[in-house]
Amino acid sequence: MNNKELGDLGEKIAANFIRKKGFEIISSNFRCRRGEIDLIALKGNIIVFFEIKTRKKSSSNFDVKFSITQNKQSHIRDCAKYFLHSHKDYQDFQVRFDVVTVVNGMIEHIENAFW
Repeated sequence: MNNKELGDLGEKIAANFIRKKGFEIISSNFRCRRGEIDLIALKGNIIVFFEIKTRKKSSSNFDVKFSITQNKQSHIRDCAKYFLHSHKDYQDFQVRFDVVTVVNGMIEHIENAFW
């Protein structure tokens, strides 16, 4: 399995996981000129921008959680701003940035992973 296939599989696993947690996915792989947001979902009056990290093997999820650099966070925030600007229905929602890691078959959801 190549990295693209692994990433796609991880996103499917993460999407199923967050649906089971009561989220409604409204977009996947949203792209803008600054980058991409893996999943965008709603729960109540909160819109959540998800970064999904998938790895085959890791000594711990610690490595994966902290692999999202400040630069990557900045790109995700910029894409989120663009999404909210172009989807006016969601502008009054609370905003959150979460990370879901899929490592060795284990799933972890980190709420408010960055701002």
